[in-house]
Amino acid sequence: MSLREQDAVRPVEDACLLPAVRAPPAGLPRAEPQLQAELPSDVLVQDVQNALQTQPVRHRLGPGDRSGQGGSNGSISAHTSSSTIHGRAFIRVAGPRCSLDEQRRCTSRTASGYSHVTRGALACLPRVGSRPLRGDADMIILDEAQLTAAVLAETERAGDPRVKEITQALVRHLHGFAREVRLTEKEFDTAINIVTRLGRLTTPSHNEVRLMAGSLGLSTLVSLMNNGTEGSPTSANLLGPFWRQGSPAMNNGESIVRSPTEGPPLFFTGRIVDTDGTSVVGAEVDIWHASPAGLYENQDPEQAEWNLRGKFFSDAEGVFAFRSIRPSGYPIPMDGPVGDLLTALKRHPFRPAHLHALIHKPGYKTIASQLYSHDDPILETDAQFGVVQNLVGIYTRHENEPAPDPDVTEAWYSLEFTFVVERGESWLPTPPVSAQRDTEADGA
Repeated sequence: MSLREQDAVRPVEDACLLPAVRAPPAGLPRAEPQLQAELPSDVLVQDVQNALQTQPVRHRLGPGDRSGQGGSNGSISAHTSSSTIHGRAFIRVAGPRCSLDEQRRCTSRTASGYSHVTRGALACLPRVGSRPLRGDADMIILDEAQLTAAVLAETERAGDPRVKEITQALVRHLHGFAREVRLTEKEFDTAINIVTRLGRLTTPSHNEVRLMAGSLGLSTLVSLMNNGTEGSPTSANLLGPFWRQGSPAMNNGESIVRSPTEGPPLFFTGRIVDTDGTSVVGAEVDIWHASPAGLYENQDPEQAEWNLRGKFFSDAEGVFAFRSIRPSGYPIPMDGPVGDLLTALKRHPFRPAHLHALIHKPGYKTIASQLYSHDDPILETDAQFGVVQNLVGIYTRHENEPAPDPDVTEAWYSLEFTFVVERGESWLPTPPVSAQRDTEADGA
C-alpha cells in the first residue's frame, strides 16, 4: 500500500504531521529512502501555514542549487504558498502522538543536510480535522513571563480536563516557586540531583519517595483533604512506605509473630463501623507494624518473611482480632535525601510507636490507618506529621491476669479500637515495597 493509500484510511482526528522529502535540488544527494513520499491530495498547505503562524521556514541550500535564490549564508526563507515548503511536503501519520523515531525525522536534518525545518512547533503537530492544535503563546521564548505562558498554552491540547488542570497548576506553582526564591542554577542542579537520588534509592524493599512525601507533610495533607469531614472524621491516615501487598490471610485471634521477636505480648481487638455507627461486615484488614528493634520485616533479613504482618476479615459484628507484640517507635532511614533534609532542618528522625491497618471493602472508601500509642514520648513531634487526635489508642497493661492465650505467663497488653470508614470508591494503592531487603542490593 502506498503512503497515499495508507493516508486515505487513517483517521484525520488523531494524527501528526510528518515531513516527507521530495526530490532535492540539483547537485544535492538524495534524501533517505524512508523519507520519500508523495503528498496526499487532502493535506492542506494552509494547515502548515497556520502551524507556523506565518513564520518562515528556512531551508539550507547547497552550492549546486539552481534556484538562484540563495543568500550569502546559503539559506533562503519564504512563506508557504504551494504543497511544498522548499521541496518539503507533509503527510499525516495516524496515532495519538508521533513515535520517537518520527519526532526525530520531523526535527532533524536528513543525512544530506537537506530540508531542515527549524520551527520546532511544526514537528509532530497534533491535528483535529485539518486544524492544528496549538496554544496562543509563541514558542520562541523572549523572557521568563512569556515562558510560563508558552508552557501553559501547550497544555491546552490535553484531552483529559483533570490532566490539564493538574498540569497547569503544577507549572504555575513550580515557576512561581522558582521566581519567589530566585532559584540559582547551582541550586537547581542540586534539586535535580536530589530528585534523581530519590528515585535511585527507591527499591523493592525501600521507598524513599514516599518517605519524603511524609517528611514534608504532603501525605497527611492529602489524607485529610480526601477523607471524612471535620464534623464526621474517618480513621484514614498515612499508608507509609512499608506496606506489602499479599500478606497471608489469617483467622481472627491468630498471631502474626512468625519468627522469634522480643517484646511484651499484645492482644488487639478492632471493630469497623461506617460513619453512622453501623458494623461493616466482611472488610479485608491488612495489618503490619515494626518490631521492637524498629525494623519492618522487609528491612530486616533476620525476621521471617511476613513477620508482624497478616490479613484479617471483620465478622458479623464488624470485629477482627489478632495477637502480636507491642510495637515500639523507631527512626526513619537517614542515609538518603530525607535524612539530609531532616539534618539541615535540625529535626529528629523518630516516629512514635504505631500499628498499621489497610481496610478495604467494595462500596466503602479504602483507608490506610495508623494507630498510635498514647504514652509514646514522640507523639507530638512525629517526623512524618502523621499523628491525628482520633487515632491515638490506649494500651492497657495486664499483670497477674490470665491472658487470652495460656502460653503467656508474663505481663501483657491489650488494645481495643474502632475504625470508622465511609461509603465511596474502593481501590488499593500501589504497594510502596514488595520484597525483603536481602533479596536485592538495597542501599537504603
